[in-house]
Amino acid sequence: MPRLHILGASGSGTSTLGAALATRLGQPHIDADTLFWMATDPPFTTRRPAEERHALLLRLLPVTGQWVFSGSALKWAASLEPVYDLIWSCMRHGWLRRRRRCCGSIPLRRFKTSSLPSCPGAALSGSSLTGQLF
Repeated sequence: MPRLHILGASGSGTSTLGAALATRLGQPHIDADTLFWMATDPPFTTRRPAEERHALLLRLLPVTGQWVFSGSALKWAASLEPVYDLIWSCMRHGWLRRRRRCCGSIPLRRFKTSSLPSCPGAALSGSSLTGQLF
């Protein structure tokens, strides 16, 4: 099984999609926020030191491992970029925000990879794995 990176801006659905794919594929899911930010109350107020973050990144996402990594990790996770088998870019659109607000979560299983609701207009790179995901 591959190493997947689901990336996108805050609120674009990367964590939701990453968790759903990891569950579906039976692979571990790691979200960038858990690596970038220290556990605090309130959350997301203290950045993890760069050296500690990189060590955690390599421990939880080994280059020979199988995993789904979600969230924005530009620059600080560059060491993983050569080993990604698939990159999915989530974009945030008004129609999706409105649908989530009035209808709640959209089950992932109802959609083919070409029309995943969390990532309309997404761009793929890497292998042709998408046909095998669902």
